[in-house]
Amino acid sequence: MLEAGVNLGTNVALRFAKQQRLIVLNYHRVFAHPDPLFPNEPDQVLFAKQINWLKDHFQIVSLREGLENICSGTLLRPQVVITFDDGYRDNCEVVLPVLSAFGVTATFLLVTGELDGGIMWNDQLSCAIHQTKDINFDVVLGEYTFHFDKTKPGEMFSQIETLTQIVKYLPRAQRNNFISELLCDLNVEHSMPENLMLTLEQVKRLSKSGMTIGSHAYRHDVLTSLSLKEAELDLIKSKRMLENIIEDKVEFYAYPNGKPDLDYTSAHIELVKNAGFQFALSSAWGACSSASDHYQIPRLMPWRQSRIGFMSNIIESLYR
Repeated sequence: MLEAGVNLGTNVALRFAKQQRLIVLNYHRVFAHPDPLFPNEPDQVLFAKQINWLKDHFQIVSLREGLENICSGTLLRPQVVITFDDGYRDNCEVVLPVLSAFGVTATFLLVTGELDGGIMWNDQLSCAIHQTKDINFDVVLGEYTFHFDKTKPGEMFSQIETLTQIVKYLPRAQRNNFISELLCDLNVEHSMPENLMLTLEQVKRLSKSGMTIGSHAYRHDVLTSLSLKEAELDLIKSKRMLENIIEDKVEFYAYPNGKPDLDYTSAHIELVKNAGFQFALSSAWGACSSASDHYQIPRLMPWRQSRIGFMSNIIESLYR
């Protein structure tokens, strides 16, 4: 009964929403089973439910097809695109089987410098705090002191999120020094996982399965934390590496972190264009319209886990 009520409410809301809109969903990871250390990330069962919810009300299309439809003005009702940032191994091992079962495609935007055994700095930070044998400890960063208590996982998650937000805007050298010192201080420098990210063969498999491959930078630095020359080299290196892996053109780029004017500027947009990318995605909240900038495509984070919450977030974007 509840499911029928949600469906009816969604259909009514969609009837009055703006129809010529493209909804681009921004995922990162999908776990095989629920993981309490990552409460915002879905597991495989929930992800399959979300795809099913979407198919009840929308056509799920590739990023290229959706953008072509919105640009040509031929979109008669909202369509949905699924994207994944970073390039975690579960994107192939957990996500791909679900997508294949439902017959839908997605776009995977990869941090190319961490493929094949690498680990991003933010995962190093999180893993270090979770893997240390210390139960109560402090992490000091400049004027900030973060206290961690492993008996309080909710507070741990919040503290890691806050610390990560500060560290991401440090210059690359300062950030890397902080991470190295953290691993050493917590005595976990030799226990970082080596299987978090996609292998090169898995990237090829995704591409051969009909998925779109794009870039999410080479080292996942916030572009405004780099010099323009460093940012330019990062963009070019990432694009060339991916094109060599999949033996095809790479047209799509996603800005690391992706907040307009804070994480990238108009100067970075020009660098993206000059590198040869045709479209770029941000983390600005909203649905895409024919008036949207091709180099600042908005996206939605599908954090809400109930059907009502999940669909409400999407529908809300269609009324903006």
